[in-house]
Amino acid sequence: MKPSLPEISPQYIIDKGGKKTAVIIDIETYEKLLEEIEDIYLGCLSEAALKDESEFKSHAAVVKSIAKSSKAKKKK
Repeated sequence: MKPSLPEISPQYIIDKGGKKTAVIIDIETYEKLLEEIEDIYLGCLSEAALKDESEFKSHAAVVKSIAKSSKAKKKK
């Protein structure tokens, strides 16, 4: 399911020349937008981490490493 952005009803602050200089949105919309931005950011980080497989080890490799470490400690 694709997330939907909140309905935005902005109000604008304009300068003396009529140029829009800022936007006012209600706090609920602002918080929803921040949450969406955070979700997108974390999604991008996750995708980047998955592409860089050098940081990940398979379950079998971890179990083997633990077993090897455990055997080395028993020999001491």
